[in-house]
Amino acid sequence: AKGSLTKSYRAATDSRIRRACLWAIGNFKDDATADLLREALNKEESYFATVAATRALASIGGDKAFDALKDSIGKTSWQEVITASIFHGFAHAKEKRAVELAIEQSKYGQPVPTRVAAIGCLGTLGKELNKDGKDDRVVDHLIELLKDKNIRARVSSIRALGKIGNKRALPALREAQQRE
Repeated sequence: AKGSLTKSYRAATDSRIRRACLWAIGNFKDDATADLLREALNKEESYFATVAATRALASIGGDKAFDALKDSIGKTSWQEVITASIFHGFAHAKEKRAVELAIEQSKYGQPVPTRVAAIGCLGTLGKELNKDGKDDRVVDHLIELLKDKNIRARVSSIRALGKIGNKRALPALREAQQRE
């Protein structure tokens, strides 16, 4: 099946077929698959096929996948779908190494779709870190974002803090409730 999917991916001119092939190829978790997905991440013309490669690569995980995804943050795409999908992938894979990247990309000045995805990623990763009592940096950053100029960033921060469940955020959330 993997050989057929790879062959179909390489032969397809329709980006929807390439996208479906990349997504399905991601179910095979081996080095050859990761290599193909990294190649697609760098060379694919379709933003949405690149998104499929991104999510598949994140689900495979590992150092090479993490590095390839990290290097692709900020890659130009429509509505920042590629960078957003990287953070969705990190969240799905519960990739704790992505915390610093998500904090950096969630700051004011980054494109809003990127910020919203990075904040959502922080919510998922913060929940994982909360289990070990190591979520302070994430919670502090999200509390700071409750005062952000952008409403989407503020709402995303509220959701992320709710997902984490750290009671330390309650006073800041109550304050934000009064302010909003």
